[in-house]
Amino acid sequence: MKRIFLTILILNTTLIFSQDIYSELNLKKKQWVDSVYNSLSLEEKIAQLFINWVSPEQSDFEEIKKKYSKDYNEIKINTRDKKNNSISDNLYPDIIFGNYGEIVMIGEVETSLEPLELIVSNWRDLQKTNISLIIFVPKDKLKDARDICWNNQLIEKVKVSTFSVEIPIS
Repeated sequence: MKRIFLTILILNTTLIFSQDIYSELNLKKKQWVDSVYNSLSLEEKIAQLFINWVSPEQSDFEEIKKKYSKDYNEIKINTRDKKNNSISDNLYPDIIFGNYGEIVMIGEVETSLEPLELIVSNWRDLQKTNISLIIFVPKDKLKDARDICWNNQLIEKVKVSTFSVEIPIS
């Protein structure tokens, strides 16, 4: 019963937020959204309901910040819409970990591993800075991300870790 209630709650909450964003779009953008949505399989449509919770653009990175705040006293965040923290060569990793003004590690949060060529190119650019790079992926994408690193000769230069979205049920 708790599982059914939680599912209904998740769907209702997500649909409310999604409708809010959709109502602000102009006609051309709404038509594009509708055409993409109509082309999705049922499984893909269900997955879209959860994107607000795992998307780096909408996430506040609290899980990652909490996990790493003991080791780093400065954690800076870049999102797709807000790029305020750059490193060399105008690169904007999703997360910059630092201690006492020094960048110690950078991170990328990937919710999808597509488009592959763009993602690999970005990872290569970031690892060329010689700053430790960590890629955060959902737990179910961990093997895929490691395989991508292996196939693109990045496995020794890039660490892959996971993040998760956990909803406590009391």
